[in-house]
Amino acid sequence: QKLEHIKPFGYRQQALTHFHQAAALRRTQHLKMFYRIRDSMYVPAAEQLFKYHGFVDIAEGIYKKYSMLPEEWKHELISLKRANVELPWFNPDKIKFLNESTTSFPTIAEHQGSNFVDSKRPKEDMVIDELVDSEMSYYITLRTFLTSYVYEIRNIAEGRLGVDAQSNLGLSKKDVNYIFGERLEDIVSLLKKMVVKMEVLMLVREPTVDPIGRAGILANILLEMYPEMKAVYGPYMSSYSKVRVTIEQAEAAQEKASKGKSNSIYGKNASFMGLWQEVSSAKAVLKSSQNGLQSLLITPVARLPRYNLFLSRVAKQLGEGHPAHKLLMQAVEVLKSVTSSVDEDIKTLNLKVKQETCVKNIRLCAQECV
Repeated sequence: QKLEHIKPFGYRQQALTHFHQAAALRRTQHLKMFYRIRDSMYVPAAEQLFKYHGFVDIAEGIYKKYSMLPEEWKHELISLKRANVELPWFNPDKIKFLNESTTSFPTIAEHQGSNFVDSKRPKEDMVIDELVDSEMSYYITLRTFLTSYVYEIRNIAEGRLGVDAQSNLGLSKKDVNYIFGERLEDIVSLLKKMVVKMEVLMLVREPTVDPIGRAGILANILLEMYPEMKAVYGPYMSSYSKVRVTIEQAEAAQEKASKGKSNSIYGKNASFMGLWQEVSSAKAVLKSSQNGLQSLLITPVARLPRYNLFLSRVAKQLGEGHPAHKLLMQAVEVLKSVTSSVDEDIKTLNLKVKQETCVKNIRLCAQECV
């Protein structure tokens, strides 16, 4: 008799669980469709959002970023509001809803920053906000640099804008390929993956349904991305010393050669320095680096150690008893190994450069003696 009383309750619980799972799956598919139409790079983020956050929090985050919502969510949200769920931001008469026939879209708030400024917000969350916001800024800056400056420099170096422009650039095609080549594109590609994975932390800044919390999610992202970070940052950082010297030499030579000449990017006397001044003054995200290419190109070199600083601060705030603490410390150790590995690569490269310089000097001395 006891089992007969328990059995129906068990079935009800099971049915309720299946109902919630089906609802989450349906909403996930709606969000994927929304992303495909509106912001396709974030399609992979849909499942992670529903894994860690509730429907209402996700809907609010989507609305604040895109100023619109999936049309399929309209009636669900209306029903929740009628059931006295707090949705102060939701007004179905004013919100734009997206479907496959939508042709006009509001501007995307690509970099929102944290909306939380009250002092009661947990300090670890404020540190996580700082990390993910700076990651987005970092991505937007390097992506803009690549599309607005680097691609133009390559076109000039390869002669697509004429022989005069190529000769006045101030950098050879070989130098351009070395300074602005695949290593930089690899970092931008890596950052794109990172910000997509971090969308679960950027779009919704409320506590998660998983005990590991936002801190654990962050640690897992960095642990997952570690092999690619090592493969991408290593070559860039180890080559930076030579990149810096090459740019300094080119800048000195260009300043000497360009006295009295126009640096307009539209003229045949365009130089890589003139183009940089033009682009960096026109693009808001590049203005902080307007004084020189060096301040921007060194950004990836400085970025890697900053992850550890952020993770260590979060771990300190949470304490050893938190479920995410072990994950955070594991991520710290893994990223330290990346930095150590890169340091060894830099030492090896510097030794190789010194050896090549010595051999070159010996040959020059031998020729002079003859």
